[in-house]
Amino acid sequence: MGEIRGVIPKKIEQKFRKLAMRKFGYGKGSLSKALEEALRRWIELLEAESSA
Repeated sequence: MGEIRGVIPKKIEQKFRKLAMRKFGYGKGSLSKALEEALRRWIELLEAESSA
């Protein structure tokens, strides 16, 4: 497993946390699951754009 660290605006962080917990629950690993899903979708979007 890799680790990425970054800084994002507080409002985006709050929205992300709220939606991650809604989808994946309030247990351990919810934020990681949501972040992985978000990154996968972003990568797929960029790869689709570059191949078009």
